[in-house]
Amino acid sequence: MSDSFDPSLALDYSIYLERVASLLQPHPNGWLSLFDKSKKSYYLLDIAQKSLKQKIALDMAKGENPEFGRVSIAQEIPRFAFIEPDEEHVRVMDGASLQNIATIHCAKSKVESIHLTSDGKGLYTGGKDGLITLWDVEEKRVAAQISKHQDFVYLIKESPCGEFILSVGYDRSLFLYHKGRGMRGERIHVASHLPRSILFLSGGYVAIGESRGEVVILDCLLGRVATRFRVTHEEIIAMEALGEGVILFLSKFGKLGSVDYLKGEVRSDDYLPAKKRYASMALEAQGERLVLSTQDGYIRSYKLGELLPWLERLVEKEETNHAYELMAAHPHLRGSKSAMVLEARFEIALLEAWGLMEEERISEAQQRLALYLTIPEKRMIVQKHIEQLRQIPDLRSYLKDSYLLRAHSLVQTRPLLAQTSTAKSMDESFLKALWSAKELLKRGQKEEADKAIFIHKAVNARSKMIKEVFSNPFLIDTVLETIQKGDYRRYFELKRQFSMVSFLPQAKAFEEREEELYFELEEAFCLGNLERAKECVEILLLFPKGEERVKPWAQKIKEFKGKIPLGVE
Repeated sequence: MSDSFDPSLALDYSIYLERVASLLQPHPNGWLSLFDKSKKSYYLLDIAQKSLKQKIALDMAKGENPEFGRVSIAQEIPRFAFIEPDEEHVRVMDGASLQNIATIHCAKSKVESIHLTSDGKGLYTGGKDGLITLWDVEEKRVAAQISKHQDFVYLIKESPCGEFILSVGYDRSLFLYHKGRGMRGERIHVASHLPRSILFLSGGYVAIGESRGEVVILDCLLGRVATRFRVTHEEIIAMEALGEGVILFLSKFGKLGSVDYLKGEVRSDDYLPAKKRYASMALEAQGERLVLSTQDGYIRSYKLGELLPWLERLVEKEETNHAYELMAAHPHLRGSKSAMVLEARFEIALLEAWGLMEEERISEAQQRLALYLTIPEKRMIVQKHIEQLRQIPDLRSYLKDSYLLRAHSLVQTRPLLAQTSTAKSMDESFLKALWSAKELLKRGQKEEADKAIFIHKAVNARSKMIKEVFSNPFLIDTVLETIQKGDYRRYFELKRQFSMVSFLPQAKAFEEREEELYFELEEAFCLGNLERAKECVEILLLFPKGEERVKPWAQKIKEFKGKIPLGVE
């Protein structure tokens, strides 16, 4: 690289505090709240001056880890809350002035866990009787109560937007509350180990980090587990969202890692260049800085935003290798515009290579892909493409000599060849012969029809379709008529019975209307045309995996128009 990347460029500041911060919370005003578990002390750090402004020792209830509900810090302002030793009182304090704002007395049950809302005006308390209470801190009164758990409320957390609340009991029961649905709690059956950390993601999803190193992704809108995967063999004590689909996680023994939760792939074990063991972490609201506390008493801040211009510069100068190296070290960059440009260039390179091979310019095609052979994450893909590119001359030779069985077997074992014009011409030839045979059969000319299709009978994958047409010469016409009428129910019935249906180009175009139907559904719902929306739902349920996508819309329609029998449980 002409300008080699120095990892220290990402380091914003490093301060030695002689203490381990087990909780961190950056605030928009340039302050950083810290909590030292071992000394039960709260600190306020002035980031600009890199010095401690305030300090207070807390007389609080004992607990294994404060981040599991004994202490809570507001995100927007330096305000914090903690459970007092008698476990009947919760004190809310101003972190800047160290003034007592409120002392909440929970008389009915001892308090097991607390959560302070982002603005510090609301306080959730979880009792040992399973009761969750929302307090108005300013008024010192109960704002709402929820009773769902049969055991101690172990953990409570509200989403940053305030729309969802998630609570966990010691019996591993997990309840999700949706404010838009009247705080009706839904029990989520995770059936796993006790959660250790909760992270609300964009799009109505939430990630749960478990005690045995698994991450569970919940869909809050559907109220069910979307996916789960193991990322480490240690407890996950903290998580932060970095870019599109990337989670940074911290294990109990201080190891950082990142995972693409959309694919369920662990990206790296050592995310940041400094080989440290960390105790806690937090991400600023704007996502530009990642703040970490080390197990040897340092506070480190990394300017994640500064890496974006660096990636843009590499992409602009077409230093592709180094751009991929930077993204491998910092996976959150994969959601950036520059990363999408890189991926677009790669796809273009693949298409150009195939185009060159179609023109029998083999060496040029291989040269076009050679650059990506040096990039670890692209190497296997490129090798696969190059290996199949070399088979194009063989495919042409087989077709030229009418060795259809060999040609079809080659395409079956080399799926990428199916996208070439040569392979497509083979399909067109079969379709033309099939069409000719069915017309001859309709006139009773079975012998002539057999001759028209004879050369294709040797291909096993074609023989079933040939038998279907010979058994019912009008089958193709029936399918085309069904498509013309837009009768999806009848169409999918025919598709389940006959393999020939999927081969017709008209059928492929008909199924591609699925996305159009989703747009029609959304438009009908927005315009208040619930009958048309219901029709779209009923059609989309016929498509493979249609039920999964339609469920949220079916629920919305039911909420506006009562219970409609749409066939969705």
